[in-house]
Amino acid sequence: MPLSLKTSDSTRILATGKAKMWMLLVGVNQYQDEQFPSLEYSAADCQGLAEALTDATRQFPKTELIVHHDFAAHPPTLETVYANVKKITAAAKPQDTILFYFSGHGVVEPTTQQAVLCLSDTRNDALLETALSLDNLLELLEGCSARHQLAWLDACHSGDLMIRGAKGNLMIGIPKGESLPNPSLQTSTHTSTTSAFLNPTVQLVKVLRDRAAQSRGFYAILSCDTGERSWEFPELGHGVFTYYLIQGLRGDAADSNGVIDADRLYSYVCRQTVQYIDQKNQQLRVLNEEKRLRRDFPLHPEYPPQTPKRIVDGVGDLILGLIPEGATVTPPSSSPSDPPPTENIAVTPTLARSPLSFRSSPASATPSSSPAPVSPTAPTRRKSPSPSPMGISPTQVVSPSRQSSSTTERSRRATTRQWIDRVSWGVAMALILGSGYGFLQLISLGSLSFLPFAQKSAYQECNIRVGNPPGQERRSFDAQILLADCAAGGQWKQATVETLTGHPDAVWSIALSPDGNRLADASGSDVEVWDLRTNDRIQTLQGHTGTVFSVAISPDGRTLVTGGADNLVNVWDLRTGKLVYTLKGHTMAIWSVAISPDGRFLATSSADNTIKMWNLQNGRFIRTLEGHSDWVFSVAFSPDGKALASASKDGTIRLWDWRHFKVLQTFIGHNGAVRSVTFEPQGRRIASASWDRTVKLWDIETGKALHTFEGHTDRAVSVAFSPDGKTLASSSIDQTVRLWNLENQTLLGTLYGHTDWVLSVLFSPDGKALFSSGKDVTIAIWSK
Repeated sequence: MPLSLKTSDSTRILATGKAKMWMLLVGVNQYQDEQFPSLEYSAADCQGLAEALTDATRQFPKTELIVHHDFAAHPPTLETVYANVKKITAAAKPQDTILFYFSGHGVVEPTTQQAVLCLSDTRNDALLETALSLDNLLELLEGCSARHQLAWLDACHSGDLMIRGAKGNLMIGIPKGESLPNPSLQTSTHTSTTSAFLNPTVQLVKVLRDRAAQSRGFYAILSCDTGERSWEFPELGHGVFTYYLIQGLRGDAADSNGVIDADRLYSYVCRQTVQYIDQKNQQLRVLNEEKRLRRDFPLHPEYPPQTPKRIVDGVGDLILGLIPEGATVTPPSSSPSDPPPTENIAVTPTLARSPLSFRSSPASATPSSSPAPVSPTAPTRRKSPSPSPMGISPTQVVSPSRQSSSTTERSRRATTRQWIDRVSWGVAMALILGSGYGFLQLISLGSLSFLPFAQKSAYQECNIRVGNPPGQERRSFDAQILLADCAAGGQWKQATVETLTGHPDAVWSIALSPDGNRLADASGSDVEVWDLRTNDRIQTLQGHTGTVFSVAISPDGRTLVTGGADNLVNVWDLRTGKLVYTLKGHTMAIWSVAISPDGRFLATSSADNTIKMWNLQNGRFIRTLEGHSDWVFSVAFSPDGKALASASKDGTIRLWDWRHFKVLQTFIGHNGAVRSVTFEPQGRRIASASWDRTVKLWDIETGKALHTFEGHTDRAVSVAFSPDGKTLASSSIDQTVRLWNLENQTLLGTLYGHTDWVLSVLFSPDGKALFSSGKDVTIAIWSK
């Protein structure tokens, strides 16, 4: 996992003019070839990003910004764009930084399978001759002296990195017979002008990964992951990916010193994009609940996920901007898609719990039109609030109970009526988040039977920015908790976070001593031991020759067991750090190790499809448990030590009477590999995390699934119960940790802060802290 070393040198070299920042931005709305559908926001994306970069780089004496879009002085044709790519790559010096941004259609040429970027004069019948080949672009960058190179690509609008006749690619589209969730949603999929849209992002990712492997200074960000689409929403006036790039560059992604670097910006954009789509889907679920009650079908389909993807394989500083303390940022200018100027609704402090504002539309506006985001007035760095979903700014509150002097009662009621109509499409759901008199008056202006449902599901959500404990040094871990129900969030509303850093590689596994004072982790081929009273690393144990995937500490806190890719299980004296003995027998990597509650026995699972039982006191092999047909990722003992649960890549979970070597139950229900399994403290249920993005709760007596928790946008890889059995934590490669309330089987909250896969999650013995570790070489300690 690459580290971003945020030193002052990289910032100083740009700020003093010793290095130059080269920026080439391209956005294409209209294509001369009618077989390429027109796009609505690519030009606006390009212009908005240009303005944001201008502000972010204002402190750098040497910059050059070249912009090509439909409304710019120089159109986005192949000749002009290619000429400037050659100019920049030829002129850039070793210490310089180059940024290339593209918003438009991406296509895979069917004969050569090359990914190309379509410019305004690109012809579908001559792609290699008239489009910008990604291979050619990367070749020019490879031959360039500049050590720092960035590529931001928003080229899969509504799933259209298009290809005709290619094989082995994923078809993207709305299911037959269904419509888009919002008829005002802008999409570039026009089946009347194109044959079939396939999403070959696999080719795009492969080319960029190859480039990243060759250059330690290359950093690419794609607007979405393989098989996903890039969404555009009218209320944002931009594609959601570029919208948050702009917001991040305007200060939302800056650190405490005002520095904006590539890692921090990517983390911000990824988190905000995923959260935005998730909140849009929450609105649709409320609407669908009302439709079910009215027996009104079909229901609105939800938006498929969009998860920005990072491709980087190097170490170094990639500084993008510097915003000095107190500096103001130029508000974004009107884009070609902006509506006419509008009036502001009056503000009242009586609805302070509903931090919303909107701009009223002209009387002629139709209910299907959408509000534009309110531009904040001269925001300062780190002070400008991130716009909330639906383009509503969190700087003011809506007041249906008051009107401004310039707004008549008739126009106010008409405006409110329009917003109520828009709620039926999920665009302005946040308007109903008020309470008290204002909320009741809003109902009186237009009867909506689903308002109670919407208020119940949406009113109490809140976003908590997590700080460091008092007296602790501030670290660059941008932690937030999005509570699904603020009232039920309990002590998580006052959470703090600490980090353990300096690991050599991804932290695959963590384990705690029974007293909660020591933590062991697996990072690379090392095993590290920490004193959590001081947060100091006290031991580094070296004995494995491959990556260590699992660690476990015995109930008496004296023994540490580790297993890894070298097919070996090592048993250590945790007090002295000495290797006691090594267990051999597995023929492939060890994925999991588990110690029985009495500390006498050890279970290990492997990619050789087996589980092995050992006597931990003397290291003797007992028996092999066979039955899984693929890798066994996880094993866990029941609280009484009589049963053993195993989770496998074959998609099943098995419950074993391990003393008699027989299977008690086989749990079937996941649609992908089961990555993690654990028992609740009471021993009646188990929980599992799967590559199918779900977490399941099972009854061990019947083998039936009691509940399926959905919400992760990518593979779930770890799961843990709180000591009181009331909360379940799960982690995912979507970079989040989710907390689930087991009493009512709902989402309690989502923890953001990791910038890569979250590989392991674990509660402290007293339940007051949650530990998470990941591919970002960080362990986070979330304390309530």
